[in-house]
Amino acid sequence: NELSLEPRVQSALICHFQKQGDNLFEAELEPTPWSENGKTKLNANLNNGAALPFDIRVVVHDILPFSEINAGATPALGRYKKLCGLAGTSLEENGGKPHVWANDGNVTICVSPCVLASPAEAAKLFNQGWAQGKPEKRVYFDGEPYEGLVAIDPNSQHKGGRSNKWKFKPFHSVDAKITSHSCRNTGKVITYTVEAVDTKTGEPVRVFTGISPELYAEILGAEQNYKETIGEIEALALKDLNHGNPTLKGIRYDKMEPKVKVEQPCM
Repeated sequence: NELSLEPRVQSALICHFQKQGDNLFEAELEPTPWSENGKTKLNANLNNGAALPFDIRVVVHDILPFSEINAGATPALGRYKKLCGLAGTSLEENGGKPHVWANDGNVTICVSPCVLASPAEAAKLFNQGWAQGKPEKRVYFDGEPYEGLVAIDPNSQHKGGRSNKWKFKPFHSVDAKITSHSCRNTGKVITYTVEAVDTKTGEPVRVFTGISPELYAEILGAEQNYKETIGEIEALALKDLNHGNPTLKGIRYDKMEPKVKVEQPCM
C-alpha cells in the first residue's frame, strides 16, 4: 500500500528518507500522544491525505540495503548498528529510549529502543513491565508504556514474516474479515455483535465488546466503499480466539481494497 498522508506530513517523510541511501526501512506510524482512538483514526486516514488532530511519530525498527532484499546477509545486530549510525547514535547511547532521529513540526521520526538480553532476561523485562502497566493494559520498558516487547535473534539475517522474531504481549491482535453484524435495541441500551473470521487461520470469532455506535457506523460505511471489511481484533494471549475476551479495536483500511480505485495525485 502506498501512503497518502496530509501533504505536509507526506513531504516531511519523503524528504527525510530520500536522504538515507538505497535502504528499505521497517517502521510503524503512531499518533502522538498515543491513544486507541488516535490509532484507529490514523489507520482510517493513511491513504486519503486528510489532516489529523494529533502529531505523528514514525518509529523505525529495522533497515535492509536494497541489495539484500530477498537475500539477507547482514545479521540483525549489524543492521541495527547501521540504523543507529544513520541516525547519529549508537546501540549503547540509544539503550532503552526511542532516539529522536528527526523532527519536522508535527512529525517525529525515531529509532526504536534496543537492548541486548538473554531469553531469561527478556522474559524478566516483560514480567516486570507488565506488572507495572497492567492497570493501563500496557507493558513498561525503561519507564515508557508499550503494547509489548519484541525479541530478535541478533545473529539472524533478515527474513519475511516473523521466523526470527518473537512478540511478548499480554494481548495479541489479529486481522479478521467481517462476515456479518447486527444491532439490538433492548429499550434501555443498544448492543452490537460482529461475526468475523481470522484472515490467516480462518478461525471464526464473535465479538461483543469494543463496538461503539461510531465504530458500528464505520463498519456500515466501509461495507459500502470496500470489497471486504477487515477489522483489528484484540484478545488475551490464549489459543482460542473466542475465549480470549475479543474486542474490536478498529477498521484496517490499509488491508482493504476500495470498490472503486481512487488515483492519488502526484507530488
